[in-house]
Amino acid sequence: MRNLVVAGIVVVVGVASVPVLLALMGSESDDPQPDPIATPETTKIPEGIITVPASGPPMFTDPDLGYAFAYPTGWVLQRTGNETEGVVMSMISSDGSVVVDIYKIFPPPRVPDVDQETHLRGYAEAILDMAKLDSPEFEVVARDVVELNDGTLAFAARYAIRGESLLAGDILVVIRSEDEAALPFGDEAFVVRATGPAIPYLANNGNIQIVMEGFTLISRASGEPPSP
Repeated sequence: MRNLVVAGIVVVVGVASVPVLLALMGSESDDPQPDPIATPETTKIPEGIITVPASGPPMFTDPDLGYAFAYPTGWVLQRTGNETEGVVMSMISSDGSVVVDIYKIFPPPRVPDVDQETHLRGYAEAILDMAKLDSPEFEVVARDVVELNDGTLAFAARYAIRGESLLAGDILVVIRSEDEAALPFGDEAFVVRATGPAIPYLANNGNIQIVMEGFTLISRASGEPPSP
């Protein structure tokens, strides 16, 4: 696959899995040959739109899953093709020291009469608790509910994992409410998690914040990339 990116031009890029080619061994007997086995359909991997503005970082938009983010020039993006739960996008910094994964997950339904910020904060804290269970040395050093560049509420946390080597990271949690879109399973959430060795991570902090602050939800109906 080749992606063509020209400044100021929107380029649509798509990826499709290669079909599995099945063949049957020929027979030298006079017995009738079996019917060919049908080739399985290819797995659809969501297309993405890359926009390169005249100034500012590039923007990746996934019109199928309904999210977009800015990213630093030179970073490597890899879509997973996952359309349900789990990692839907991974990216690696240009120096290879920082990994950023974007997860799509389904949070518990919001309790009636609980406002969106409280719902967001409670769910994000549960994610941090799970991270602590996975890595006992996981420690949150800062957390707060913030507004992204487009005004969307998000929960942001910075963390450290102490061990043989010190790791640093950021977690961003954004919830798309059921009343904001026709969602078959209720609310859906996107979690952006970055991690890397502490010293190069802090050196990449400005680039990491481009991703964190530039993440946004978009309408899946239109699939239009946000204005840079």
